[in-house]
Amino acid sequence: AHVSGWISAPQALIYDMAEAAEALESSERVASKIQECKDFFASEEGKKELSGAKTTCSEEAQVLYKAGDYNGSLDKFCKYLAAVKLDKTPDPEVEASLYANLASCLHHLDELELAKKYYTLALELFEAKCATSRLTWLVYGDINQRRVDYVKARVGSLSIGQKPDKSKYLDGYGKEQQWSSYELGPEGQEFGYLDYVNPVSWYRYYTAPALEEAQPEAPAPA
Repeated sequence: AHVSGWISAPQALIYDMAEAAEALESSERVASKIQECKDFFASEEGKKELSGAKTTCSEEAQVLYKAGDYNGSLDKFCKYLAAVKLDKTPDPEVEASLYANLASCLHHLDELELAKKYYTLALELFEAKCATSRLTWLVYGDINQRRVDYVKARVGSLSIGQKPDKSKYLDGYGKEQQWSSYELGPEGQEFGYLDYVNPVSWYRYYTAPALEEAQPEAPAPA
């Protein structure tokens, strides 16, 4: 007898293979984009752009993310990550932040297996190589642990098929914040400079130079 909604073993295998193939294709697309950007930065033309690429990509990725253009934002984060990987000593906090942002874009795009992969990479890096300094911990608490908890919550949302709330982000102090409806705006809206420059998630943001030497900023609207 036919049972509605039931998938036989052969059918299930076909579906699993199709999903695996789709995830692999997506993974290769992201990896290829990162490599393509690294190759570009190695060229004479790319070397001229490299110094300002991180700031430019960060700002452009945020605008695209707010506008709901997750493919566009993903491309910018790939380019940023490529620039970071070319540093002599890549900052693990920046790398972890970018992995989390790639995951957030993929999460919105329903590329769930790949999103989980990048969330996991972010968690592994935050937990293994990032730590809140003692002085920062005394003033603001354990910022890194709050980042870990935030990403874990995203993985939990992904596991139940829930998309991220694009209006929320984690600020430089590890506190969840929310963009205004004006900042998010309709898709395609252009933003003035002050509309989207915030100490948004993953930024190592300090108000007093005496607290800690300024560090490279990591982007992330997610």
